[in-house]
Amino acid sequence: MLFRNPVLPDRLSRAASGELPLVHGTYPFPNGRPVAGFPSAIVKSPKQTIGFRLEEEYRSALVAHAKDLDLTVSELVSRYVTAGLREDAARGSVYDALCSMKAELKESRRDLSLLAETLLVATGNVGEEEARAWATKNLAAE
Repeated sequence: MLFRNPVLPDRLSRAASGELPLVHGTYPFPNGRPVAGFPSAIVKSPKQTIGFRLEEEYRSALVAHAKDLDLTVSELVSRYVTAGLREDAARGSVYDALCSMKAELKESRRDLSLLAETLLVATGNVGEEEARAWATKNLAAE
């Protein structure tokens, strides 16, 4: 048999079929190196590395927390970053919803004020100016 590792032919056939995109970068082999006599198709890696520095106290806390969760530090950092990005997106939509609700509430208070004015005048006990003053004082949106 030409190939000793059964995974290699599968990865190359997947790359040839377009399932794994061929790009210049990394070899499709488990150790990242081509095998003698094996064509060296190059396959795109699905994830890319991002590095940054942390102060020692935060790095230590991160390592300890990853250990408590039985995760690698990289896995924990990845979870934190993706959760933070999702929260940012959610926070934006919550803010938009609150702004919309605030405008609707203000409009509802105007409607309620006008309704109260109309009912006070309709009863015949209060004049228009007095009804408007009462509704503005007690119900109008600020």
